[in-house]
Amino acid sequence: MSHHQVLIVGGGTAGITVAAQLRRKNRTLDVANADGWVEVDHNTLQHTRFPNVFSLGDAAGTPNAKTGAAVRKQAPVLVANMLRVMKEDKVTDDKRYFGYTSCPLTTGYGEMLLAEFNYKNEPDPSLPINTKKPRKSMWILKKYVLPQLYWKGMLRGRA
Repeated sequence: MSHHQVLIVGGGTAGITVAAQLRRKNRTLDVANADGWVEVDHNTLQHTRFPNVFSLGDAAGTPNAKTGAAVRKQAPVLVANMLRVMKEDKVTDDKRYFGYTSCPLTTGYGEMLLAEFNYKNEPDPSLPINTKKPRKSMWILKKYVLPQLYWKGMLRGRA
């Protein structure tokens, strides 16, 4: 494995991705696919050509919605696989990402449903209730709980 260490943090902004910007600035570090996303295995989040490169979230070339919920499920997979590559030069077999994403959909004033699905567009519920039914509780989750989860949990590596 190469001893180069690079950490790139960023995402897509107005259609301009980090990977595409890297391609323009440094042709030898062409990590992007044809669409400008970082070219990764959809399940391991490891680059398909550079084994010591990983990506997640808005920058990753995964065929799912780019949501905070997706990143929350991608992060532990990426970390486990990156640590395993650093230690043993291979990804772990038990840490895979299957495309989970979640889209809160407001259905009326004070109510919403939570569409949760995977790469195959199959329902992939994460809560012990039917999130496909419009509920006030889902609206409260979106308005009050998810922002706290994001700012105080995800960004601090706690969620």
